[in-house]
Amino acid sequence: MLFTGSSSIRFWSNLEEDFSGIPVINRGFGGAQFSDVIYFMDRIVTPYEPKTIVIYAGSHDLRKKDGGPEEVLRMFKAFRSAVREKLPNTKICYISMKPSLAKWETIHLDKESNKLISDYCTQTEKTEFIDIWTPMLGDAEKPSPDYFKSDRNHPNDKCYKLWASIIREYIE
Repeated sequence: MLFTGSSSIRFWSNLEEDFSGIPVINRGFGGAQFSDVIYFMDRIVTPYEPKTIVIYAGSHDLRKKDGGPEEVLRMFKAFRSAVREKLPNTKICYISMKPSLAKWETIHLDKESNKLISDYCTQTEKTEFIDIWTPMLGDAEKPSPDYFKSDRNHPNDKCYKLWASIIREYIE
């Protein structure tokens, strides 16, 4: 199983431990947009011929000058097409954008993007939407600061443990 996307994947230092018994590869990199992952696909994804790709991306696409929820969906579709072209049997699992405290002023954009991608995944073969948003909120209006590093954006070990428990449900 190959993990890729932005720094929320790159910083997952306990990935192998959190997925004990499952071979995992971490190919996340800071600031990654979907276009970056597509551009570097022949270096960071296809050589490994993964059966499953788990991707966390979209937040950087969403917040660029010409971004927005529709652009995030368009780029996710482009990513999926690029994967299908080279790895037609690979399952794609999209980790929803997280409810980041640092980006709370524009969190409605993340929420809308998640909805668009979730709807698309529901109708698309070999494509799963993994909702980490809802479990991070629980019954609260905002996620607990206990899930984030001091920047209030990047997940910490507690958050990654939660993510791993959710992601396992989709891959087992």
